[in-house]
Amino acid sequence: MKKQSTSIAITFIWVGFIGAISFMEAWLKFRAPGIDTALGLGIGQLVFSALNKVEITSAVLIVLLSIASKEKKLYKYKDYSM
Repeated sequence: MKKQSTSIAITFIWVGFIGAISFMEAWLKFRAPGIDTALGLGIGQLVFSALNKVEITSAVLIVLLSIASKEKKLYKYKDYSM
């Protein structure tokens, strides 16, 4: 259960990163004084590059935790033959 909770927490943090960067940082940097288009695009490249690394790390962690949380079930078959 702990692995599943950690996986859910990582997913929400991941979604938070995407929301913050996509809906706030991306358009807000162009409204800052002294930031021209070239500088804003350069900042955007750095930010989205970092976000891609976080996304890859998050995806790998979620997959690994999902695999690790699967329980191995051993089925015991009853022999009803006489």
